[in-house]
Amino acid sequence: MEYYQYYYMSNIIKQTYRRDLTDTGQVTIPSEFRDDEIVAYLIQESTDNEGREHLKLYPITDYDDD
Repeated sequence: MEYYQYYYMSNIIKQTYRRDLTDTGQVTIPSEFRDDEIVAYLIQESTDNEGREHLKLYPITDYDDD
């Protein structure tokens, strides 16, 4: 399952940010990753080797914000 989502996050993050899903299926973004820039992220559900669900968040540099 892939979809686009917008977050208020820093546009200088270069690495993939992985975090376990909560019981409600939401991911918490720490405040140090947020600022006043709107950056598009592709969110892709995946599972690790133990079957735990994860979200992958990574910057998309060629999006159109119109």
